[in-house]
Amino acid sequence: MECKSDKESPNEESPVHGNVLVVDDQPLPRRALANELRDGGFTVQEAADGAEGWSHFCQHKPDLVITDLVMPASDGLQLLGRIRSQSDVPVILFSAYGTVQSTAAAFKAGAQDFLCAEELSEEGIVERVSQVLSSVHNHLESSPIYRHFVGQSPSIKRLRSQLAALAPLASPVLVFGQAGTGRDSAVRTLHELGFTTGGLFTRVEPSTPIPDLSSAFPAALYLDGFERFPSETRDRWLHRLGDVERRGYGKTRRIFISSTWSPLRWRDEPAFASSPGHSLLNSAVGLPSMATYRKDIPEIAAVLCARISSRLGRKFRLSTAALRLVAEHEWRGQARQIAQLIERAIHFSSGQLVRRETLELMIHESADSLSRYRTLHQENQQDLLTQTLRQCGGNISLTARRLNRSRGAVYRMLSKYRIPLERGN
Repeated sequence: MECKSDKESPNEESPVHGNVLVVDDQPLPRRALANELRDGGFTVQEAADGAEGWSHFCQHKPDLVITDLVMPASDGLQLLGRIRSQSDVPVILFSAYGTVQSTAAAFKAGAQDFLCAEELSEEGIVERVSQVLSSVHNHLESSPIYRHFVGQSPSIKRLRSQLAALAPLASPVLVFGQAGTGRDSAVRTLHELGFTTGGLFTRVEPSTPIPDLSSAFPAALYLDGFERFPSETRDRWLHRLGDVERRGYGKTRRIFISSTWSPLRWRDEPAFASSPGHSLLNSAVGLPSMATYRKDIPEIAAVLCARISSRLGRKFRLSTAALRLVAEHEWRGQARQIAQLIERAIHFSSGQLVRRETLELMIHESADSLSRYRTLHQENQQDLLTQTLRQCGGNISLTARRLNRSRGAVYRMLSKYRIPLERGN
C-alpha cells in the first residue's frame, strides 16, 4: 500500500496494492501469473519451490503469497506451515490436482484460499488478490494496533507485528522508547488485544503501594516510567513478578512496564538478574523514534487531526500546506508533540480547515514556551541539588540515593551548575 504524499488530501483514498510472492516450480505459468499481477499494479517476486519461497518471504516480507501445492523438494503446505509459524500474511494455494482432501488440508493449515490452476489464468485472480488484501487492510484499520500506530514504514510495520505477536501471551511485557513515542498506546493495545481485555486496568506510579497478589488484584497492572521508581521499589516489584510466575497468577493477570531505558541498560540493574527480569527483557518491545518513519508523518498527522476533532465534537482536516509543514518540521517531542500542536491549532481555526499559518503560530509559541521551561527546569534542578547536598552534609553517596541518581550523575550536575563541593555547606 502506498503512503499518501503531503500533496494529497488526507481524505483521498488510494487503491490497495501490495507486494506479492508467487511460488511455482513451472516457469511459464509462474511468469504468466507474475506478469498479470504486475499489470494489475502489484510488486511481485518469484520463487521456484518452497525453500526458495521461504527465503524470499524472509527477505522481502510480502503482503500476500500465492503458491503451488505440489512442488519438488519443499511443497506449498510446508511453506504455508513455515509462514504460519511466524506470520499471519494471507496465503493462497493452488493445484492442478485439487481434491477435497487437499483443499481441507490447505484450509486447516491456515490458507486464505484454495484455487484450481485454471482459475489462475483468468483475469479474476487480480481482483481476488485485491479483495484479500483489502480485507486484511480493513481488518487492520479496525484493530487497536492500526488505530494507534498508522503508517507503512518498515519500523512501524515491525512494531505492529511485534505487538500482535505479544498481545495473546501471558508473559509480562517491557515497552521502551523515547518520551512521546507512544508507550502508553502500546500498553493499551496489548491490554485490549490480550486476555485481560475488559478487566480492570490500573496505572501504577512510583509512590503506589505494591498490592498483595493473594487478595484483590486488577487484571492488568501498568508500571509507568519504571526508571523513575526507587531501586528498592523496583526490586520489590520484580520479586512480585516472581510470585506471579510461581503461583500461576499470570493466567488471569498481566503486568506491563514502560521505560525510557533500553533493555541494554536494564541488564546492568541487579533486579533484572532474576527470572522475572529475564522474562521482561525477552518480551521487550521498542517504540521507534520518528526519524525512522518520517515519510509516514503526513498520514499520522491526518489521522491525529481526525481523531482529535472527533473527540472535540468538531470536523477538521489539515490543509495541504499544513501537511507539508508537518512533514518538513523536526519533531523532537515525537508524535505526542504533533498531537498537542494540532489540538491547539484546531481551537484557533475557523471553518473545517487547519491552515499552515495557524500551525506555524502554534509551533513558534511552543518553541518560546520550551525555552522558558528549560531555563526554569535548570534553576529548579540547581536549587534541589544544593538543598539536598546541604541536608546530606555534602555526602555524595547519600545525596545520590536521595535524588535517585548515580554518584557520577551527581558529580556531573555539580560541574554543570558550578556548585562548589564543601562538606557541611
